[in-house]
Amino acid sequence: MSIFWTLVLIGVGIFLYSQFKRNNDLSVYEENIDLIKNWVTSKSGDFETFRFSVYQNDALMVNKGSTIFVGFFSRNEDDDCGFYFELKGGEIILEKLYFPTGITSWHSTRAREALQHGATMYELLNFAEEKHHEEFPQWKGKK
Repeated sequence: MSIFWTLVLIGVGIFLYSQFKRNNDLSVYEENIDLIKNWVTSKSGDFETFRFSVYQNDALMVNKGSTIFVGFFSRNEDDDCGFYFELKGGEIILEKLYFPTGITSWHSTRAREALQHGATMYELLNFAEEKHHEEFPQWKGKK
């Protein structure tokens, strides 16, 4: 087989894998949409602005076997916030809001660092928040 066709097959495989993963992430979201919508609105959030990524790697989780949702949404208090929550068995079992939203916008970097250092994503997001608040104390204590 030529190199061209090998590369084409690899590309198709990557595409199919990414589509399967995205569909799996969406199914977890769709199965729990009412719970997630209620959670966002309980935090004064505008659900229309809810943006998220999903992680299902036990090494990143505080609560093994859960699903991590990380992202951001706009709040009805004229601000935005980042968030992290773990969903398991139809309930949110760990949650936190982050200010500013930039803390969670680097979630893929935090996930990679967590795997490299044997930490959870939650620990590294909290560490990033602490470091940010040392430099910009006006964000500290915001809820």
